[in-house]
Amino acid sequence: MQNKNHTENPHIGFELRRAANLIRREIDNAMSGRKIEKLTGMQGRVIGFLCHNLGKEIFQRDIETEFSIRRSTATAMLQTMEKHGLIERQPVEYDARLKRIAPTPVALERHKIFEYEINRVEASVLNGITKDEADTLLKILEKIRNNLGE
Repeated sequence: MQNKNHTENPHIGFELRRAANLIRREIDNAMSGRKIEKLTGMQGRVIGFLCHNLGKEIFQRDIETEFSIRRSTATAMLQTMEKHGLIERQPVEYDARLKRIAPTPVALERHKIFEYEINRVEASVLNGITKDEADTLLKILEKIRNNLGE
């Protein structure tokens, strides 16, 4: 693994961020090519999380935990998503302070497109990588997350 700037000692964190940025850019480009307005990569991931958990009660704290983001970041993002008609905050009967987060019909439709593009990018990312290599990478990434306290 060679890096133009760090040929002697590549830094894992730098290389992970670099790869993540390239993947994010590819997904963002795919989405902008689909002319899906007002949807960032993170918002798309949140919509995916909500859509994959339909029927479950999902709250802001669940999103914070799932994506390892701060409360203030989640609050701002969810407010923007609500303003753009992507989510609804629904009260729950047993606690007036809690609001369940649910995707709107617009979000459900966008999720279908987003999932198609993610699968396409994922296939591109995995081009030339064996299943064993991909499994090893996932195990290593899990260890890194655990080392960092997740």
